[in-house]
Amino acid sequence: MALPLILFVGGLIIIAWIWLWSRQKRDVSSVVDMEQALQEVSVVSNGDAVLVSREHGQLIYANEPARRWLGMNGGAPHLEAVALMADPTDSFLELFAGETQSSFQFGKRWVEASSHRIPSGGETRTVVVMRELTANINHPESLDLNQAMELVNEIGETVNASMGVEQVLQTLLTIITRTIPFDAGEICLWNAEERVLYQRGWVGDAMYLITLAEAGGKYNMDEGISGWMARHRKPVLVNDRHDPTAIQPKLAENPYQSFVAVPLSLGDRFLGTVELASLQSNMYVQRDLALLQAISKPIAVAIYNAEIYADQVKRVDDLASLQQISVDQDGEEDAAVIYAALNKRIAALLSSDMCGVFLYDADRKGLAPEIPFFGLPDALIRTVFIPLPPESPQRDIWERQQAWVSNDVEDEPLVEQLGLRPVVGVSGIHNTAWLPLQVSGRRIGVIAV
Repeated sequence: MALPLILFVGGLIIIAWIWLWSRQKRDVSSVVDMEQALQEVSVVSNGDAVLVSREHGQLIYANEPARRWLGMNGGAPHLEAVALMADPTDSFLELFAGETQSSFQFGKRWVEASSHRIPSGGETRTVVVMRELTANINHPESLDLNQAMELVNEIGETVNASMGVEQVLQTLLTIITRTIPFDAGEICLWNAEERVLYQRGWVGDAMYLITLAEAGGKYNMDEGISGWMARHRKPVLVNDRHDPTAIQPKLAENPYQSFVAVPLSLGDRFLGTVELASLQSNMYVQRDLALLQAISKPIAVAIYNAEIYADQVKRVDDLASLQQISVDQDGEEDAAVIYAALNKRIAALLSSDMCGVFLYDADRKGLAPEIPFFGLPDALIRTVFIPLPPESPQRDIWERQQAWVSNDVEDEPLVEQLGLRPVVGVSGIHNTAWLPLQVSGRRIGVIAV
């Protein structure tokens, strides 16, 4: 019985050895095949990072520089994980979809990359070659890092958020034209609510502005080059607008022949687009596109800061306007006028449809409305009184809570106890917020929006 067991175990060992030997041979053969395939790609130089994938995108090879860039310590690379290191990610993934060229940020490196299709073992493999960009400008397609850094520094030194959004946009276009010549430059800002791009910055022929205004004055999704970028969030390089495969501008009769454009984003937030146009065909090359991509984030940051600053200035002005309202203690009619102005301005400040003030009535132990309210008829508000009995939910809100907010007023149980059901039914209120009014730490009422 021992002999069959020995033969069985010995057979398993032999089979396992043969399997490991064949796998090692296959791996060695695969590496040799990769090296032979790379010899066919004449653009590969020492120090270039090389990735090889099968037809369906599975990475099967990474050379030593690529492994250093990826921080790999053994194991096989995964395309999804590698793509996360690229910005924009789409520019990296497009390399595996066909033979093309692109520039993007890979980790902390700026790289230019190209992809090549190589037949190997009965299938076609994609070889992606990535080269770190340096200050060398001998190659016409290479990004000049010196230029990029000069532009970034000039933007940081020249553009100030307090200039205002429009002036910031004009300044950015003026800075760009010193390095990338153009006959027309345009910056559009994204309106998230309307899902359209509005032109806010322009350098060029004023007739284009008139024609654009006649065509609606904006770019809808997929409309023109800017609308295409709003949909796909990818850069655009058009050497000849008459090329049937080229993305076409919105205005068919405009005189511009070549375009270079990039989307402006901060993280996942899309801010807008910057687009340059020339009256000549073949005016722009990959270097111009790479340069615009390199400075797109500083441009986006400058625009974002200007928008935030403008919004803060507006809010300060709104709050200052509230302080200009003076109350005449002796005139009851004047008090109504003051309440009307106060409620209207607060409603505008908070983008609300209705606003009003309730003051605490110590004799009745509840909140009484101060007529008029903004957005509600006086006759309806006069019927409202909010009792605050001890141990009630509304009493707890009045005495202890910082605010009361409801985003589903129709199904809010507290509405009945507040006596607001008639108001809700007539006015169609869907959500509300109640904020306490305090003087020297003592609550005197609430403002309801």
